[in-house]
Amino acid sequence: MKRRRIDKRSGRMLFIGAILLAIGLISAEGIAGQERENVVVLKEVVNPSSITVSSDRISIVEGRSGEIFMYSLNGGRFLGKFGRTGQGPGEFDRAPHLIPQPGEWIAISFGKVIYFSETGEFRREVKILPADLMFSGYPIFPLAGRYVGFPFIRDEDGKMLSCVGRIYEEDWKPVVDFTPPFPSPTPPPPPPPGSNIKPPKEDFLLIKDYSSGIVAGNRIYFADSRKGFSISVFDTQGRPVREIRLEEKPVPIERKYRQDLIADWRENMKKYLDIYNPVVPEVFPALFAFRVDGAEIHALTPRRKNGLYEIITLNLEGKILRRSFAFPLEPTWDYLVEVNNQFDIRNGILYTISYNEEKERVELRIATIK
Repeated sequence: MKRRRIDKRSGRMLFIGAILLAIGLISAEGIAGQERENVVVLKEVVNPSSITVSSDRISIVEGRSGEIFMYSLNGGRFLGKFGRTGQGPGEFDRAPHLIPQPGEWIAISFGKVIYFSETGEFRREVKILPADLMFSGYPIFPLAGRYVGFPFIRDEDGKMLSCVGRIYEEDWKPVVDFTPPFPSPTPPPPPPPGSNIKPPKEDFLLIKDYSSGIVAGNRIYFADSRKGFSISVFDTQGRPVREIRLEEKPVPIERKYRQDLIADWRENMKKYLDIYNPVVPEVFPALFAFRVDGAEIHALTPRRKNGLYEIITLNLEGKILRRSFAFPLEPTWDYLVEVNNQFDIRNGILYTISYNEEKERVELRIATIK
């Protein structure tokens, strides 16, 4: 079983059945009005690490250079780029996580929170970040003059294998933890020099539960598939507002899929066979990604039809508005943070980036969620 990712060095993200309706950039009508899928060839991008859509433009982060390429929603025209890797003001130690805010962009990189204008001019940056945030693999969000993050925490045995939702003051002083501990999607930071700690032999889940948070509209949304289909909502102080729960029938993992997944892992991860035992659970997580889009929540589930995954659209109170099969990318089940970086939803339009292996190019796919 081949699992493809956008980064060609580690495999590429699966590209499923695109009908090319445009070879270059697409028209404004193609983005906003149609129900068919459009494809934009990203000629400027080689190895995209994430996509973010604001009120008037699409931004693609280039993983190798750290540059951010901007495209207009009104016609899909290339608008320019900003940012780059480096140590100077407005530069990134690694490809940043990008957050749109009214009139500006916030880029979160390793040890930095950098503020740019909506057209990409550098404004200011904050350099002091707690180390437990920098290693966790989760984004950091601004919220009412504070920050929301998901740092590593130490488990009872002293290992940093879990994360927690935490609110910080502007000076990074912790205020409150608003979630219980949940498994980290990334390996823990390495032990300090001279440590005798060795990786234990333990089970390694090839399909993991999904835990992740989003800040939108002065609310924190946190999904945790360990509880089934569950999205908890918190206010700016970390106090619970509501929990959205759906009683969805579990999606079983077929025996052949399980066998192929384990065989693939053993073949590609031989150096870890003495440390980990690959394990596949009986069922998929109830959801594997979500977005808050104005007054709607879009949650991705493991149900499939015609090669597309299900999107459940709810209002902010948790009422189901519609179900559709529209998500085209194959999740990386052992690292679900990755799929979060490769799509966005704005005004009911789904934007995904994927690598077309046949044509050897990166493409942006745009489709209406019906």
